[in-house]
Amino acid sequence: MIAYFGCWKGTGHHMWGQGWRQIRDVELTRNNFPLPRYLDGTSMFLPKKEIEDTGVLTFLPGPDITILAWWNRIFDSRGGTNSAVIKSGNNNFNDLWNHFKKEFPDPDDYIKIPKVIKGLPALINQKEQK
Repeated sequence: MIAYFGCWKGTGHHMWGQGWRQIRDVELTRNNFPLPRYLDGTSMFLPKKEIEDTGVLTFLPGPDITILAWWNRIFDSRGGTNSAVIKSGNNNFNDLWNHFKKEFPDPDDYIKIPKVIKGLPALINQKEQK
């Protein structure tokens, strides 16, 4: 399973599945995916310092998912705006991004490839982000 969290066509931040269908919490929970409230503007999976188009790739072995989360202000210029791609399994950046582009072609027209910062989200110190 793969999902995209973020804005699409100005509709607000939601969790989207293939075919741009909105994914409900029960399906996310069944697939060990985080709920939107754990992705929306929190630094749990994001770089500590809010720099647009920078993100972190995180593999969570317990639920067996990979999360690419990045600061993204496509539709909203306020602080704390972000997007994420979540996919089952342990995925490297290229495989995850290519699968995202295949399943969600529209955002690729306006979403820049994020710069992935090494380290754990929320534990990255300010020096690593300069």
